[in-house]
Amino acid sequence: MFASEFPLPYGMDQEKCYRNVPMRVLVLGLSRTGTESLRKALVQLGYNDTYHGYAAAVEYPRDCKMWLRAMRAKYDGEGVPFIREDWDRLLGNYQLGVKAVCDVPAACFAEELMTAYPNARVILTNRDTDAWFE
Repeated sequence: MFASEFPLPYGMDQEKCYRNVPMRVLVLGLSRTGTESLRKALVQLGYNDTYHGYAAAVEYPRDCKMWLRAMRAKYDGEGVPFIREDWDRLLGNYQLGVKAVCDVPAACFAEELMTAYPNARVILTNRDTDAWFE
């Protein structure tokens, strides 16, 4: 069961969403480091509602507005950096609430997510670039 199985109602105001379950796992590796395989493994372990970068790109394109706001605040100094409540609105908006997150854009906010969810387990995936390229 993925986040896409619990779609947001059409026209739902994401700014009013909240987290109803604790964030359990932060997979903070970049794309192409096994994050999709790890998402599948997390699902097998019971983390059915794992938010992957695909969720923003394909399943929930409306999320991109909030991700872009977070990126502008962090990298361009436009607006206010996200705090726990902002992350909860972005990642806690599904029926069951996201318990795990992996891939980009979340990996761009490793420090912020670890601060927001200090009790979450952190997994850092990486890959030898040259071996992968071969």
